[in-house]
Amino acid sequence: MVEVWKNEAAVQSHIASAYFQAFVVKTKEFLAAPLDVVAYQGEQLS
Repeated sequence: MVEVWKNEAAVQSHIASAYFQAFVVKTKEFLAAPLDVVAYQGEQLS
């Protein structure tokens, strides 16, 4: 999954949100391994 965020504060706000935390709990039911969120900073090439 790829998501694009305006800035780091927006990412942190999303991660702290109730709906994201509920998603993290729900993923335990259908993922073989715990959810692993990794952030990268990059730029679009085209």
